[in-house]
Amino acid sequence: MAALGLLNNKRATTYPTAFEALRKFDVNVVEEPFVSDGNIATGARCLSGDKLALWIIEKLAGNDISAQVYDSVKPLR
Repeated sequence: MAALGLLNNKRATTYPTAFEALRKFDVNVVEEPFVSDGNIATGARCLSGDKLALWIIEKLAGNDISAQVYDSVKPLR
């Protein structure tokens, strides 16, 4: 995404060993597990996948549906 310019002047994250590589693309690298900036979301670790999934559900179906999905899987944590 960075090489295509999709992350220019955006906040984004990645796996910690790739922070420096990402900074070379004019990206505001944030050391957090999950970052969303506008219509772009990035995750730093495999455990951020649930946050990314909920973010996508919220964008497609709304906050209420995203909250329902979260509530249905919360006991699995």
